[in-house]
Amino acid sequence: MLALPPDERDEVLATELSEFARMQSQAARPGERLVGSTEVLESVFGKWKTLEHQESRSGITSLVLSLGSLVGQWPLSRIKAALEATPVKHVVYWCHEHLPSTVQSQRRLTLAAPPP
Repeated sequence: MLALPPDERDEVLATELSEFARMQSQAARPGERLVGSTEVLESVFGKWKTLEHQESRSGITSLVLSLGSLVGQWPLSRIKAALEATPVKHVVYWCHEHLPSTVQSQRRLTLAAPPP
């Protein structure tokens, strides 16, 4: 690889980073914001852990579905529409299919009395 002078390396890096950001942002819909920093993700997970309180020690719970609500402002009309469009049984099914058993649920199953 040809060694570039520092100024040229900066320009090449800036061009590559700008091109990468442009390509990645093409996936966004008009008005949509994409997370571009791990600091933002860490902040969101910190807020989520605060929301989870004691439950987070047991593993990932269904409150993981609240992550989207921690980012940005959500008008009440959109929240209402989402709640009306999503039956609870679909949420329960999704959680059952995609989330691992928490420590607490494993403990309940293990310590449950056997059927008579």
